[in-house]
Amino acid sequence: MCPLPSRSRPAFTLIELLVVIAIIAVLIGLLVPAVQQVREASNRASCENNLKQLGLALHNYHDTYKKFPPGSTGNGGTAAAPVPAYGWVVFILPYMDQDPLNKRISPNTRTLQQVFNSDVAALQFAVPTLICPSDASTELNANRPFTLAVSGQSIKTSISNYPGNAGNAGTDGVLFPNSKIRITDIRDGTSNTMLVGERDSSNSRYAANWVGRSAEAEVVNIYALVGYAEYRMMDGYSTSGSFPARAYGSKHINGANFCLCDGSVRFIDTSVQWGDTLGGAAAGTFNNLANRNDGVPLGPF
Repeated sequence: MCPLPSRSRPAFTLIELLVVIAIIAVLIGLLVPAVQQVREASNRASCENNLKQLGLALHNYHDTYKKFPPGSTGNGGTAAAPVPAYGWVVFILPYMDQDPLNKRISPNTRTLQQVFNSDVAALQFAVPTLICPSDASTELNANRPFTLAVSGQSIKTSISNYPGNAGNAGTDGVLFPNSKIRITDIRDGTSNTMLVGERDSSNSRYAANWVGRSAEAEVVNIYALVGYAEYRMMDGYSTSGSFPARAYGSKHINGANFCLCDGSVRFIDTSVQWGDTLGGAAAGTFNNLANRNDGVPLGPF
């Protein structure tokens, strides 16, 4: 039997290969933004759930003690005599499925200084509920180290993306140093007042810190635990000075998530009406949301 003659298969020409590569590149260009949008939608939903859990934990604490926890248990002392003070999250750990961590820290029997002296690792535990997946920061907050708590050491504690609401002036919100705010003190209504907001660790925003605070001389001061609406969301602008590390913001597109005092979670756009109250301007909707008792009807948000 005679063998069949072999046929040579024609190869792709260079032009054909370039056309195929171009088509693949176009398809990738179309798919990547869609994948990114899906990922961000998932991250934003996870962030909303984190804030929902924080709201529930704060309300459970309120049910037990008839008040919300203090934003911090002190003012952190001075640079010459620092007295590290616990932050508000420490007191709601038992209501966040973090009872083992609560018992390890034991805030009712040990000071924060004692924990720094004996168990720094407990303060470096990454609590999943406190981390927004859109923030690409590391689990330790490099922007807010404790440099005075232990002599000669700069100690990084774990990050939180959720500062509490200190209001505008610092005492007109819900969570601030030594605060004891009850739901009945929120006269504007729980659905009209912020409880917890969001802050990431990019563009000098420095995220937040759940462990506590030290003296005002450090970056791990009260601004590490709470946010202020007198600074414009996302960039921290005010005419008296821009402080992104004191403002709210996020890696989400065009806004950030907030938990209101009724436990609901809202995404507030950066276009929300805001007034530069530090510069003498009238308060806007964003400022009013942070003030628990200004009696001003809210605009759209």
